[in-house]
Formats: sequence, C-alpha cells, structure tokens
Amino acid sequence: VIVVPTDTIYAFAASLKSKKGLKRLAKFKEVKLNQSEFSLICDDLSEISTYTKPIERSVFKLLKKTLPGPFTYILEASNYVAKLFGTNKKEVGIAKPTSIAPREPKEVKTTIITRAIAVRTEPSNCPTILATWLD
Repeated sequence: VIVVPTDTIYAFAASLKSKKGLKRLAKFKEVKLNQSEFSLICDDLSEISTYTKPIERSVFKLLKKTLPGPFTYILEASNYVAKLFGTNKKEVGIAKPTSIAPREPKEVKTTIITRAIAVRTEPSNCPTILATWLD
C-alpha cells in the first residue's frame, strides 16, 4: 500500500494484483473488501475494456478527450471486477490522473486501485502526515 498524489487529493493505492493490498485498503475504510468502493487508475485507455463492459463510442471519445485529468468516471463493471472483489459489483470508477506518472518498468506494469483520503491541513504538510499514518 502506498500514498500517491492525484489531481485533486492524496490517495492510498495498491496493485490490483495484490489481494493483501486490496484487503488493507478496505480495512483503512473499515469495510469488507466485497463492500468497498474503489477507483482503478489505468495507465492507458486500452486497459479500461478489461474492467468495464463495452462502452459507447461517444463515451470513449469523452474519456479520450478528458483523460488524463482530475476526473473519475463511474462505468458499468465487467465480470472481472466482480471476481476481484468477490461480489457482484455493477459499477467501477475509472481514473487516469495527470499527476500519477508510471514509475514501474513496463515489464511489471500493473493497474493500481485507489481510495481517496481527506486531510485537513495545508498541502505542504500532507506528505509528512501521510508518512506518519503509514508508519
């Protein structure tokens, strides 16, 4: 589990491939994994089709025009998302913030899952506070 800045707020994040990380994110929000509401941060728009049911051309054009950016789109989830969370989720949040640049080598590229956190402090103090929370 890591903390990443997004375009609007800091967020906890974990690899979508890490069941332990997903459970830990859910625990931060004091909910079970199958009741959690997370957004997926996709590195590329082509990844969206893995996590959503087919989308209309007009919706794809909107995504292409506005992402990367400070938006999370709630789309109809694919069966793959339901398997990940052990539930019958109908919707999934999809985001591609401009402030999160891929930091992994392309060979280990993975979609990350996030949960926003609210911090009531000056922005310059956020990294210190977040590091304390994670200790």
